[in-house]
Amino acid sequence: MDKHLFNLKFSSKQMARNAKRCEKEEKAEKLKLKKALQKGNIEGSRIHAENSIRQKNQVYIYN
Repeated sequence: MDKHLFNLKFSSKQMARNAKRCEKEEKAEKLKLKKALQKGNIEGSRIHAENSIRQKNQVYIYN
């Protein structure tokens, strides 16, 4: 029983860390997106937008 409780707590903490990491990566991708748009790099901005959306969806999976 204690082993299962430990595993659940560990998994919970791990998922929270992963969610936080994905939020951080999402913000970084948004900054890259903004810079790419300012430079007029449409294809690069599209890639960064997709990455940002992907990271946001990962946050929902982890929470």
